[in-house]
Amino acid sequence: MIQHSACDKCAFRKEICEVVSENEFQEIYNNTEQLTFKKGEIIFKQGTEARYIAYIISGLAKLEYMTTRKMTQIAGLISGPVLIGGNYSMSGQKNILSVIATEDCQVCLISYQVIRSRAMVNPMFGLKIFDMISSAHQRILENQLMLSCKRVPARVAGILLLLSEQIYKSDYFSLPLTRRDLSYFISCSEENVIRTLKSFEVDGIIELHGKLIKILDFKKLQTVYDVG
Repeated sequence: MIQHSACDKCAFRKEICEVVSENEFQEIYNNTEQLTFKKGEIIFKQGTEARYIAYIISGLAKLEYMTTRKMTQIAGLISGPVLIGGNYSMSGQKNILSVIATEDCQVCLISYQVIRSRAMVNPMFGLKIFDMISSAHQRILENQLMLSCKRVPARVAGILLLLSEQIYKSDYFSLPLTRRDLSYFISCSEENVIRTLKSFEVDGIIELHGKLIKILDFKKLQTVYDVG
């Protein structure tokens, strides 16, 4: 069998092989689809059968939830490498949210059926998978809880700090979300997002060129976030 050239250096393989044999990993690999999802393509769709978990090797994706009243909420952003599912539980039958590429994503889709069958005979493997998925969802939940108790300017500042410090690790980047998506992320109106970004620019905190953002004053941006 010819493996993808990235497999030998894959962080997922390194972690999993701490608790499974090479033969067990081979079974997992044989039930894995390696795909590239272009920006805007759906990795998991809310309400569909949960057939896979996704190891995002590289790229950025948003977790999106549609309420029964057809209102959109964005639960968080995740960047590779990370293991994620469309359901918080390994036993869930349906994807409870959508995972959508906001940048091109290299993804390994791993069969839930194989994951569950391996976990039945190798509990350490099951715990490892559960821990990896839980860690990703915990980071998303923590970010949302931190933002939810703040006013709109602090929420926008928090998103910019998240993108700069955790995702792009740069003071200059292109916003991966539209202004509308940002409003879904921080639970406010699109107009509030636009107005806040403009005020940050007027105050010399950021420089805006369409979707391109340069953070000019991290100290001021952090203060806006901290004051809340």
